[in-house]
Amino acid sequence: MTTPGRGGGAAAAVLALLVFGSCAAAQTPNPSTGAAPPPGARAKAAAAPTQYLLVIDLLSYAAEALASDPIAGSPDAEALIPIIGDPTALGSDVSDPATAEVDASTRCAVVERRTVEALAAALNARLPADQQIDPDADSSRSLLHWEAADGFASLRILAQDSAGSPSCGDAGTRF
Repeated sequence: MTTPGRGGGAAAAVLALLVFGSCAAAQTPNPSTGAAPPPGARAKAAAAPTQYLLVIDLLSYAAEALASDPIAGSPDAEALIPIIGDPTALGSDVSDPATAEVDASTRCAVVERRTVEALAAALNARLPADQQIDPDADSSRSLLHWEAADGFASLRILAQDSAGSPSCGDAGTRF
């Protein structure tokens, strides 16, 4: 771990990837209406997913490196504790090349639909529309404050298929 104040440029760069990466995931507008579907929206005819991959990137000391809060009003990672327990101890540790050079860690676990629904109920009212959690979507991405470490927590929730893909083994390299 680095001490507060160190790695600010790298931390800000990784934070920018996390914030702008979720924006880049927005889909192309529908040519017939011009409106973009919700990020990761799946066809209603498809079966609702029952298991999901929950990946949390925890970026320590990043907030102090930024001049202004990029997610003012967003909830804190502490809101995750009643639902998933301590986010720093969730599931397994994942090696992610994108966060290897900064004070960050990535945690991954397979969770049930009821957990994703609980996360949506607890967080969506304070998340921007493009970062809200949708249990019926192929994927959802949200960025939270992580006040305990003066940083940010990026949530990635991905519906798993019947074969259990994607897996935590994919978390550091595929998405």
